[in-house]
Amino acid sequence: MKIILKSDYRVVFQYIKLFRLIHRIIPLKTKGYEIILDGPASLFRNTQRYGIRLANFLPAILLAKKWKMSAYIDTHEGAKEFSLSDDCGLSSHYSKVSFFDSRIEESFFGKFSGKDRGWRIERESELIDLGDSVFIPDFTFRHPDGRIAHLEIVGFWTPEYFESKKKKIKKANRENLILAVNSKLNCGKDNWEGDIVYYKTGIKIGDVIEKLNACEVRS
Repeated sequence: MKIILKSDYRVVFQYIKLFRLIHRIIPLKTKGYEIILDGPASLFRNTQRYGIRLANFLPAILLAKKWKMSAYIDTHEGAKEFSLSDDCGLSSHYSKVSFFDSRIEESFFGKFSGKDRGWRIERESELIDLGDSVFIPDFTFRHPDGRIAHLEIVGFWTPEYFESKKKKIKKANRENLILAVNSKLNCGKDNWEGDIVYYKTGIKIGDVIEKLNACEVRS
């Protein structure tokens, strides 16, 4: 199955993970990604179980706004192509997550985008392929001169969450990744790598702008 996805990356990948589908990600020259879905069983023989998982995933694509999909299906009459796009008129019975995960994120986005700060802010607009999973930073910032940076908010902490987040950040290996860490959490600066800003009740715009202006990575 091949999907051209240009919005709502996180919700689609939540369902890819839920149905345990192996994937490959290819960035497009324009905005968006080509996602190839496959599975280990399909490399050797057709299995009904994996086909059901792909079929169960299909309604999740309908949750995105901009997409098109094509799949090749073996039938008694030979291979057939099945295709859909965002203008198919279908709706999904699956649930879509809210645009923001927390009030901290919503407040920061509102304040940052409320005036011209020299950087354009985007919500979950970049995928970083980690092979067996993906990392989708909470926010991506773009400067007119071509510079790009990301912000990931660490707003709560459990041992499992901490280890998972730490591994993803290390594997992503991005010099232009800024972490916003809740100072009330029981995890100090030594536990994280890269640029960090701390916050209590809200992320300070000035702290993030300072990190952004020091960024030299270009897209």
